[in-house]
Amino acid sequence: MEAICAATVTTGAVLLQTDVRTPDVPMTVSVTELLEDYFDNNLHVGDIRATKGMPLLLSGRNVVRDQDMFRSEAVMLRDPLYASLARFGFRFSPGFLSTLVRLCGS
Repeated sequence: MEAICAATVTTGAVLLQTDVRTPDVPMTVSVTELLEDYFDNNLHVGDIRATKGMPLLLSGRNVVRDQDMFRSEAVMLRDPLYASLARFGFRFSPGFLSTLVRLCGS
């Protein structure tokens, strides 16, 4: 995952399952603190990416972005997950849902 992050000039990576969220997931060292916050504050319990994003993928979409799950950016920034991400310097979810996630989760 480090090589992929270097090639795509990204901060870090984590592989989250869509149905079972546990802290023992593969991740790069650079996102360890962010993931600790995610699980310590129970943000995984109501993660909107799982509750709203997965139905969009299951309906046939290949990729789901943050903007696809909210009616406006203002509404998105009130979501607890996105408020937490802002503390780490992220404006949007540091990732996306894709068909790869859908295929691995089925």
